[in-house]
Amino acid sequence: MNNETQEVDERIAKIMLPENQGGDLTGRDYFWYISLGIVFPISLLIWGWF
Repeated sequence: MNNETQEVDERIAKIMLPENQGGDLTGRDYFWYISLGIVFPISLLIWGWF
């Protein structure tokens, strides 16, 4: 394997470890996902219509 392929394999191996996959989502995270993913785009659409 060349150096780049080996580096990519090492990164993938590190990502696969449970401690590197992040924690569970909190209520605050869900609030931001809903507000930025649904409410904000809908408000921009409504603003653009008027």
